[in-house]
Amino acid sequence: MNQANCVVQRIYARSLLSGGRCSFSPSRGFRFYGFDSGPPHVNCKPHLLFSALVLLVCSANPTAVFAAPLDWFKFGPTQAVDVVTISYGSFNNLAVYAGQYTGTIASTQAGLSSPLAQTFNTFCVDLADEVTVGQVYEVAQTPTSGGLTNGGAIAYLYNTYGLSLITGSNVNGSGLNSDDYAAALQLAIWDELANNGQAPHAGSALQYSGLNPGVAAQVQQFLTLANSNSSNAIWLDSNVPQPPGFTPGQGFIAPVGQGLFVPAPEPPTVVLLSGVFCCACGGFGYRRRRSTGLCP
Repeated sequence: MNQANCVVQRIYARSLLSGGRCSFSPSRGFRFYGFDSGPPHVNCKPHLLFSALVLLVCSANPTAVFAAPLDWFKFGPTQAVDVVTISYGSFNNLAVYAGQYTGTIASTQAGLSSPLAQTFNTFCVDLADEVTVGQVYEVAQTPTSGGLTNGGAIAYLYNTYGLSLITGSNVNGSGLNSDDYAAALQLAIWDELANNGQAPHAGSALQYSGLNPGVAAQVQQFLTLANSNSSNAIWLDSNVPQPPGFTPGQGFIAPVGQGLFVPAPEPPTVVLLSGVFCCACGGFGYRRRRSTGLCP
């Protein structure tokens, strides 16, 4: 590159980096109108940068930093259940279990048989799929606050009435045995999902029948309580790519704060953090290299 071209590039680059402008005329040559007479630079203060990063992490979802891998889930056995008839979507007058079930989760398929695998009481939060007792498939742990209709109300019902094993002949003074009480809780959760927290009526997306005496009244009581309360839990989303030979089952709810049960991160936060680190690295690199200029 000849000297004249180098001078042009220096002047033009300087004008852009300092916020000024550059002009040329045959009589006057190059003229530079800038706001900074010194060389361009980046004033990088590490302690301020670190403070900004801490503020960003703390103001975002505290668990939303790194993506969590999928986990393996095994459905069953059933605990306290009734058989009810539901109609929803493509399911018409389908006889299903409604109640409390057992779920097992582990980070690997082999881990489901390990003593370290976590077993918990659960309820179904997915009316679009089917599952069979003993079915194994992969799931993504997802906060009930994200992607689950009325997730806060569902989490409240689960955390308050469904975490512990439902047993007895007069559960919580309801006059219902464990099977009927658990069925009422499951139906209330499905009403939150499909009927916006309302019991079935003409035109409702979800309809059910074949209930034992007292169950419908208990469903309504659960819905009334959920209408003014909210909580947090995890739901196990089965709508993820499955390994060869495995079929996704239904999604189920799980407790928060026990071993594997950590809410999955939100991708936008990861992207934002990456951008901050890139800007930090770019700033430091430019400060070190700025004295080299644009021409060799």
